[in-house]
Amino acid sequence: MHGKTAKTSALALMAAFAAAGAAFAGQAPLTTDSDLVIRVGSLSSTPTFYPVSVNGKAVRVIAAVAPDKTVRTVFDACQACGDVGYTFQRDALACKACGQRFAIANMEKVKGGCNPVPVGAANKTETADAVIISKAFLERAADTFASWRNR
Repeated sequence: MHGKTAKTSALALMAAFAAAGAAFAGQAPLTTDSDLVIRVGSLSSTPTFYPVSVNGKAVRVIAAVAPDKTVRTVFDACQACGDVGYTFQRDALACKACGQRFAIANMEKVKGGCNPVPVGAANKTETADAVIISKAFLERAADTFASWRNR
């Protein structure tokens, strides 16, 4: 697809997600009153950051494909350093506050301390095409992010 046709198709896809009660996620900040839908086909071993605003509260989700080819999702925050977040450096996430590095293979597997907070299998739905994180779970996470900011 080229030009106007590709743009029209992308808009149609976004409208279809919205009509299904799901938010279309990308790199730009996303305000959503529905679930966060992450397209599996857009993911790689390089983490993708999804900033989301739920009911006026900011939440950031990180998604990547681990070496075992599973999709891993974590919040861009930790219990030790709060919601300062992470950057991607070479082959790992690095905490912006303390510099600790975390392998993509450990995303969602290791928790506590300065590890990225896992979304967890119980809090998301995975299909062949998408990972869906519910609005209700994002709302609970937004409250956690807000409390970390106020420490």
